[in-house]
Amino acid sequence: MDNMLSRRLAQGATLVVDDMLSAVQLEAYLAREGDQLEAGAWLSPDIQTHDDWCASLWAANFERDRLLLSSTQSDALWRRVVAASPAGAALIDTARIATWARQAWDLLHAWQLDFRELRARDDDPGFRDFLEWAVQFEGALRDSGWLDRGSLTRFVATNLGLDGDLPTNVVRADLRSETPASKTLLDTLGRAGCEIETWAPAPVTR
Repeated sequence: MDNMLSRRLAQGATLVVDDMLSAVQLEAYLAREGDQLEAGAWLSPDIQTHDDWCASLWAANFERDRLLLSSTQSDALWRRVVAASPAGAALIDTARIATWARQAWDLLHAWQLDFRELRARDDDPGFRDFLEWAVQFEGALRDSGWLDRGSLTRFVATNLGLDGDLPTNVVRADLRSETPASKTLLDTLGRAGCEIETWAPAPVTR
């Protein structure tokens, strides 16, 4: 198989990476690789982080249904939910606890778990508080017609139709973890006919 990433991107593939650091590093790699291509073959690569890629899928298929919150807006909503709760009134550092709650929420959605099916032990009041906050957070999203970044991949994976506005060729690179939600999304795209590849640079030979 041709391992030259630039050639695949020149053919219209979208490159999906883990985060912005990976995007910057691969852009530099592609610039070097582009020097090896024939004249006129180099195009500005379409490199997206996984989160931005999911946001683009949402925008192409669901934008009229909900407003996608930014990470800053989601954090602000979590702080509001925690601060307004009975447990929050006794907290010294609401912002730190809200960040913890948001991270727990993100993990639940990444692993496609339903917080309504979870129960806190009697000796774990912190988790019991989180489950109550999750109910309030979800209610605020639903009532306002919002979608948060933490549940974005799961939402797109669950609701994307096979006849939607979908990519035809996706190359995944430098993705250090794969969650059930991201796997469900890839399975959906694959069933719709999207060609999905995983790329890694050729091993260095000496």
